[in-house]
Amino acid sequence: MTGFFSVGGRSSSALGRRMVIYILLANAFLSLFASSFQLYASYKQGRAEVTATVQMIESSFKHGFEEALWRYNSPLIEALLEGVLHNEDVQYLKLQSDNGQIWEAGEFTGVDRTVSGTVDFFHDADTAREVPLGKLFVGVTLRSVETRLWSQLFVMLFSNLGKTLCASMVMLLLFDRMVTRHLETISQHVSQRGWFDRRKPLQLDRAPHETRDDLDNIVAAINDAHRKGRQDFDTLQAEVHRRRVVETLLRQRSQALENANEEQAQFTYAISHDMKSPANTIQMLLKELLETEAHNLSEDGKSMIADACLTVRRMTLLVEDVLKYARTVGDDLQVEDVDLNVLLAEIVQDLSGDIAQSNGIVEIGDLPRLQGSPWQLRLLFQNLVQNGLEFATPGVPPHVTIREVLPKKRDRIRICVQDNGIGVDQIHHEKIFALFQRLHTHTDHPGSGLGLTVCKRVTANHGGTISMKSQSGDGCAMTVEFPVEGR
Repeated sequence: MTGFFSVGGRSSSALGRRMVIYILLANAFLSLFASSFQLYASYKQGRAEVTATVQMIESSFKHGFEEALWRYNSPLIEALLEGVLHNEDVQYLKLQSDNGQIWEAGEFTGVDRTVSGTVDFFHDADTAREVPLGKLFVGVTLRSVETRLWSQLFVMLFSNLGKTLCASMVMLLLFDRMVTRHLETISQHVSQRGWFDRRKPLQLDRAPHETRDDLDNIVAAINDAHRKGRQDFDTLQAEVHRRRVVETLLRQRSQALENANEEQAQFTYAISHDMKSPANTIQMLLKELLETEAHNLSEDGKSMIADACLTVRRMTLLVEDVLKYARTVGDDLQVEDVDLNVLLAEIVQDLSGDIAQSNGIVEIGDLPRLQGSPWQLRLLFQNLVQNGLEFATPGVPPHVTIREVLPKKRDRIRICVQDNGIGVDQIHHEKIFALFQRLHTHTDHPGSGLGLTVCKRVTANHGGTISMKSQSGDGCAMTVEFPVEGR
């Protein structure tokens, strides 16, 4: 079958083969339908011709039968019957005279394929009336009609099949020449690798023609899609290249910024560390001077040395806070599972002297566990609790509460540290998180102005935020919020 559907040494397309099969099936159906009508018309015509045989017998043999019956000439009657029986369509004859005598000729095989007819015989008498002589029953067969119909059917079927096969092969050749080979060219053009990289448009090997057909529309659509796709591809490549350049620059700048931050942190740490030892030495010398040379110093001298000791102490505290802040900048965060209940209990234990000195109260609610750096989280909450104890309202014992505030989104942890202290005016809420920003004198509240800056850095290192809610004279609520994956 494959060899039958071969064109030019190669197999024709499946589309062409299906087209031939559909044509054959459609033609077979139409041929059967048309042949049925033709055969039916031929059958009606043949049956009419067979029926006309009875009329032919009546017109040709009636006079002879009437003479033979009138004279009662039996041999002549038998001869006439034999003459009628020589007609190929006549199968059976039965003559019955008026007096009951019967003559038969032929063989009666049934009524399925037989057409019957009757011929009446009369004798014209002088009395102006006809005398009945008898009746001839004629059985005419349809075998010749059927044979002719079968022959006609076979001729029609084979001729239609031959014509259909020839027409289908011609159409297959034309389809392969005009459609299939061009579809293969289109398929090969589109399926090749690097289609967008090819600059040459699709062209079919066709003779020039003025009328635009479907293949021309397909080729134009493919070339247009290739052109637009190429433009989009070039745009995409340019955008990818631009983004790669931007990403490279961002990585370089990010790396440079990280390096600068790390160098700055190391520089700050080194300077602060180096300044701590001289500051301690100066403080020690001033104390030694005040103790050993007190009898040689005037009261003004003693006061100046005492002020110098306080200044050196403030400088020492400042150096320590700078060291703490430098450790939080650029620190490679070592994340652990931290139980905040345990951590806050340890902080309260460390601050027990300050709490007892201020008659303060520190309440710790039920706190969650948190993934973070233990020492940075300790630094964060210790600063917040210390601020609550330090910035107390005069004459009022400080009361600090640490509790968890459930957020709307359960993927966050929110901890609130609230006190009943002097509070912070709303205009200073952003200012107090900056480096070395102080709202009070060293005499009222000693410190370096780095505590909340360190808190902001620690929360940022953990991907969180810190915010303040406070009014002057109405206490302060510091809220820290951390993202927690999988919660």
